[in-house]
Amino acid sequence: MTREPLAPALAGLLLLLGLVYWPGLSGPWLFDDFSNIHGNAFLRVTALDWQSLGAAAGSLEAGPLGRPLAYFSFALNHYLHGDASPYAWKATNLAIHGVNALLMAALLMTVLLRLAQRGALPARMVPGAALALAALWALHPIQISSVLYVVQRMTSLSGTFTLAALLCWLQARERIFVGAGHARDRDAVPGHDDAHLPAAAVAGMARSYSIGVAGWLAPLGWLLAGVAFALLGAFTKETAVLLPLYALALDRVLYPDAPYWQRWLRLPAGLRLALLVAALAVVFGLAAWHYAPGYAGRPFTLTERVLTQARVLWFYIGLVALPRINAFGLHHDDIAISSGLLAPWTTLPAVLGLAGLALLGWRYLDRRPLVGLGLLWFLAGHVLESTVVPLEIAHEHRNYLPLLGLLLAGAGVLLPVVEHWQRRATVALLGTLGAVLAGTTALRADQWGNELGMSRYEVRHHPNSAQARNNLAADLVWRGHYAEAREQLEAAIELAPWEVGYPMNLVGAYRVDKLEPPDALATEILRRIREEPLSAFGSSTLHRYSECLGQGCRYLLADVVGWLEAYRDSGRPTFDRSYIEYLLGIGYREQGRIQDALNAFQRAHDLDPKYLHPLFAQANILLSLRQWDTAALVLDSIRAANEDAYQRLDRQIAELDAAIAKGRGGN
Repeated sequence: MTREPLAPALAGLLLLLGLVYWPGLSGPWLFDDFSNIHGNAFLRVTALDWQSLGAAAGSLEAGPLGRPLAYFSFALNHYLHGDASPYAWKATNLAIHGVNALLMAALLMTVLLRLAQRGALPARMVPGAALALAALWALHPIQISSVLYVVQRMTSLSGTFTLAALLCWLQARERIFVGAGHARDRDAVPGHDDAHLPAAAVAGMARSYSIGVAGWLAPLGWLLAGVAFALLGAFTKETAVLLPLYALALDRVLYPDAPYWQRWLRLPAGLRLALLVAALAVVFGLAAWHYAPGYAGRPFTLTERVLTQARVLWFYIGLVALPRINAFGLHHDDIAISSGLLAPWTTLPAVLGLAGLALLGWRYLDRRPLVGLGLLWFLAGHVLESTVVPLEIAHEHRNYLPLLGLLLAGAGVLLPVVEHWQRRATVALLGTLGAVLAGTTALRADQWGNELGMSRYEVRHHPNSAQARNNLAADLVWRGHYAEAREQLEAAIELAPWEVGYPMNLVGAYRVDKLEPPDALATEILRRIREEPLSAFGSSTLHRYSECLGQGCRYLLADVVGWLEAYRDSGRPTFDRSYIEYLLGIGYREQGRIQDALNAFQRAHDLDPKYLHPLFAQANILLSLRQWDTAALVLDSIRAANEDAYQRLDRQIAELDAAIAKGRGGN
């Protein structure tokens, strides 16, 4: 295949992606979509001004860097389409995935061409292999949650910037190191044989790495662009910080004749392995020390999570290699926790197997570079989310970029086999693989396009998933099937007795049906909030109910106020005390306890003088009481604090000033 047919082939791939994912675009908001997007008032921008967009970008701290670019994109979606339906939001995610498919094809073309120059594969196979791998990556059903789960735009958009940064880095790398390495050093590379390289590549080895000052201008531009894309990726989702690992693996495979790799390869193999293991031990040791406090709200310890991840990674590999539709799911909290190397017994084989994969990738970097690169790429892609960070045990979207590694490893095994096949046989094999993946993805998309159907399907195939049962209960409550919803929540509580969020939702299912929840249930919730660390899901559930007290959750008003008071008094809040007081102020206001509300809002501001929303809430109450002068005093406090506030609120201040003026004028 020549380069010319690639453009229509890529256009066909984008069209196929649209057809495969189209049934799922009509699907619902899901799980974290509610707390991050649908319930995030800051995203409801009505004007594209810096104040509104800046407030949206900094509205939540979903990670250490806040992920402001992801929230910025969500705000743009809201401005253009509103949030009544997630259709346009999911379509935006699909467009991002399509762009990533093109970037992936470009990256694969660059990598495979370089390997062809090294003689690692025939040059005639490069365009077809690049297109096929990009298509398999884009169409694989494991990618569906990164597209149809709106909040996972954080993953796919961060992937966009990561792929763009890698392409920029490879362009700079080619221009800085114009040859394959110093000719005088290349013989030191084990297994090096010039007979396997094209003449142009051999001649290139004689060139110097020194390109002069003028020669640095072009690569410097590419490097700066790469750094910019890397920063954009990191501020979209922190997985972009894995970029150096991806780049290091690519550099080792594509430029093994570079002087620094030659010096590295001269070291004894045992010493190289020991240095690598020591470096990893130091990095993971520091990370474990840093993240250890985050496990207080998880039902597993740091050690248990790390051990379980060995089995989870093999689970991911199984989903990629054998994409059984009933094995996929939005949640995988039904995976048993590993409490030891032999509990369950599959833990030890999983750990040893991963070590074997890492060693195999290490050993195959020179012998079978695609296999070595693929295995190390996959493992590197899981360094952040599948090790010591206290996240939930498993999610399919964590394979968004790591999936490429498994595909590369598979290609490294298959390419020598199909190299001598007839073209029709190769096309038939790839067509069959593509059809299986596209068909499975289309079936999953169709499931995801039906809210209640998806929830029932998830419970049918993951009956031990408490989250799946909780999601089904939410859909049943929405449709008025309250008794069945309570049954699902009771099953979820039995599956995850440590999780307080499910009992909270069960109280909600009673209240919305105008029934009184059992006293024992209410007492148990308060006990857990007071005495046990609140889990991540429990915290988000409390936050969600608190945020909607003034809207659609008044039936839970007394319960939520009691939960918030217990949470405040527990001394172990996972979101700051000023925000708890602000939420309590909203609850007191809705209960008609005006003085308590004013006091709570004042405490919220006193605890964090940069937090101005409590003062605005105070002023609005005073306006409703026609206390114009007191409201004006609060406005003066807002003006004084506005310069140092988290977000400048000039427009809101002007609106409040106008309201006070109208009130004083009798309007």
